[in-house]
Order: sequence, then structure tokens, then C-alpha cells
Amino acid sequence: MSNGDYTLVLDSEASTEQLQFPHELTSAGSLTKLSEPQEYHVSISGNEVTIKTPEETVKGSRSEAGKNQFDLELFAGGRLQINDDGSTAEYVVYGSGRPVVSYKRGTLKQK
Repeated sequence: MSNGDYTLVLDSEASTEQLQFPHELTSAGSLTKLSEPQEYHVSISGNEVTIKTPEETVKGSRSEAGKNQFDLELFAGGRLQINDDGSTAEYVVYGSGRPVVSYKRGTLKQK
């Protein structure tokens, strides 16, 4: 993913009650549409990412797992995973006591 400013429009989420790991979502059929999409501002600069949500600003750094994956500096961790063509992304918040607290997916558009 190249440097720049993006808008992430999250429009789908997964029920995380039984979800142990994000890779357990095998298809888009596992997701439900959000009644109101959420817009996050994403800024990528080198190996760093900043995500501004309505509630907070989250920082992260590029993961060793891949060029389009960023590890987020949240209490129990999180991940921003951008697909190879840069058109969609997953925003995952990890928890303690419950592996995945929130899993949302949506479109990513360069500003």
C-alpha cells in the first residue's frame, strides 16, 4: 500500500462471540451489514499508519506478516489488513479473555 490519505468505509461486521481468529471467517456470508456505515480516516506514511475513528486515534506499524498488514497499538492489539488491490480492508480489534472483540470490513478509497 502506498503512502497517502484514505477513507475506510466499514459497512460489514462479524459476530465475534464464537470467533477465535479472523481467518475463521471463510466468506462474506459470515458478515452482516451495518445499519450505518462507519468512516475512518487512514493515513499511511512509510511503515506507519494512523487511523482516526469517531472515538479515538489509533497508531500502528507495518507487520512483518505482509506489506499490506499493520499491527495496531490497542490495549490487546489489533490489525488493519488491506487486500492486494487496495480496494477493501479489515479492521480487527483483539481482546483479552475474548480473542476478537470486533471485526469489520469495508472499502478503502484514496483521498
